[in-house]
Amino acid sequence: MKVAIDTSPLKTGHRLRGVGFYTKSLIENLPKIDRNNEYIFFDDGTVPSCNLVHYPYFDLYFNTLSSKQKIPFVVTIHDLIPLVFPELFPVGIRGKFNFWRQKKALKFASRIICDSQCSKIDVIKYLNFDPNLVDVVYLAPSDDYKVLEKEDCLDIKQKYDLPDDFILYVGDVNYNKNLVNLILAMNKIDSTLIMVGSALVDNSLNEVRELVSQMRKSGVSRKIRRLGFVENEDLVKIYNLATCYIQPSLYEGFGLPVVEAMACGTPVVISKNSSLEEVAKDVGFFVNAQDYDSIAKGVNKVLDLKINNSKNFDLLRKKSIEQSAKFTWEKTVKMIINSYIKALNV
Repeated sequence: MKVAIDTSPLKTGHRLRGVGFYTKSLIENLPKIDRNNEYIFFDDGTVPSCNLVHYPYFDLYFNTLSSKQKIPFVVTIHDLIPLVFPELFPVGIRGKFNFWRQKKALKFASRIICDSQCSKIDVIKYLNFDPNLVDVVYLAPSDDYKVLEKEDCLDIKQKYDLPDDFILYVGDVNYNKNLVNLILAMNKIDSTLIMVGSALVDNSLNEVRELVSQMRKSGVSRKIRRLGFVENEDLVKIYNLATCYIQPSLYEGFGLPVVEAMACGTPVVISKNSSLEEVAKDVGFFVNAQDYDSIAKGVNKVLDLKINNSKNFDLLRKKSIEQSAKFTWEKTVKMIINSYIKALNV
């Protein structure tokens, strides 16, 4: 089987986002783990000779698929958040036309891959796709994300001037990330919030300007630091240094940083919704995303546990590591190949 994978997301702004990570991971892991099939890559829209095409990204409002595709193809749909919150993601006439065109092209897909059961339900609900043709394939962190000795992380602690105890957030600034409520919660948290992500320091974004404004209004600017983009090697050590990881999202298609944090032995405080419950199971401190007081209480429980009950804190770290071990690229690749095989048997 010769599979062609569209790597065009690596040429756009998605390169530093989840879609870019997913595409890069496919390139690295499929040929390395699966030696029985051949993988080729293209990024110019011209599909090379192959048995199957894999599009690792589906955009609702931009043309990423063609209804004239003659070769069987598989599409990964990470989430449909703009359809879950349509009032917050308004589109014009062109966007509506592109959405119609994308839905039409998607009907020709042999299979769809989703990152979670939550996303699968959304694909069936919002895109009217046959549930028998939708596969759930969980994501996984790279092998770099693991527990390190604190002594091996001191260089990064010094490089970024990190405090001894801090809360960590890694990700984007989109509405679903619920960062305004996180900022409000910081009024009730006696710790520093370290925020990592390239978009977080892009002052041209309305979301960033709103974030900065809320920080000033709430009087918590001194408790929050936005580092922007951080190299992977540094990020692994920052995860290891963090007291806890916070993901207060209103909605997620998967939530990869949660698994990355757990792989580093960092307890996670996450919203009780969408895919996050699938990812963390019973090892996360679940909070109500709509209630910033709930977010603060969740974080404070972990901070208090570290200070007053080190035994249970260490147990929580151990359970987090065990949960993260369920997500590996070996499993992911195996399930993706199964999707390929089923796509060609249609």
